[in-house]
Amino acid sequence: YGPRVPMMLVEPSSENLVRISEDFSHNIWVKNDTSVVSGQLSPSGSETAHLIKGSTNSSRHNVVHSGLVNTVTGSFSLFAKAKELRYLQIASANTTQQLANVDLLSGTIGTVGSSFSDVTLEAFPDNWYRITLVSPNQYNAYYISLVSGLTAGWLESWVMPNNTDGLYIWGAQLEESSVATSYIPTSGGIPAARTRAADDLVISGSDFSDFYNASEGTIYFEGTSNGTNDPRLF
Repeated sequence: YGPRVPMMLVEPSSENLVRISEDFSHNIWVKNDTSVVSGQLSPSGSETAHLIKGSTNSSRHNVVHSGLVNTVTGSFSLFAKAKELRYLQIASANTTQQLANVDLLSGTIGTVGSSFSDVTLEAFPDNWYRITLVSPNQYNAYYISLVSGLTAGWLESWVMPNNTDGLYIWGAQLEESSVATSYIPTSGGIPAARTRAADDLVISGSDFSDFYNASEGTIYFEGTSNGTNDPRLF
């Protein structure tokens, strides 16, 4: 799932290690002083998103996917949307420096720990954002936490004003890679990781350095229109 604009997307093979990526009510997602409500409208247009709400206890309020541990680089991503609550933290359990806070109302990134990198917020239709981050060399579970603000500490304990306010989450993904790719759903059926094959399309050429900028993704296309050569630069 991506922004609804014309584009060419060519990606390598990748695997989503999150075994149940959309159903946060499943017991593979451990709920810590939170509850989830299914049947919410997702970025895909299906009613597969969840509303996550906390409690009035002075505690950590999060959901966490069990069994995701390795000593390699991991890229984690999640779609989220503000409701009454707007602040969300993604944290991993190796060190207290594995945290990233975001504001889902303003689209702002707050405190990011030194053991996370490449934290981004990508805007999607209907006020959804995709949060992506990289955990270099190690990861140990990923906590999706309700927090009090952009400067919240790692797995913050706090008292929420009520147990009805919440925000929306959908489409969790973990890849053993330094770059996050497009979303690979793993919902339904027997819990299992899912692999997407590499795209068959290969873009190649000789020297494009005079007009191609790899960091900005410029695309050059040369073809034939109405029987005449008509090079176009898009």
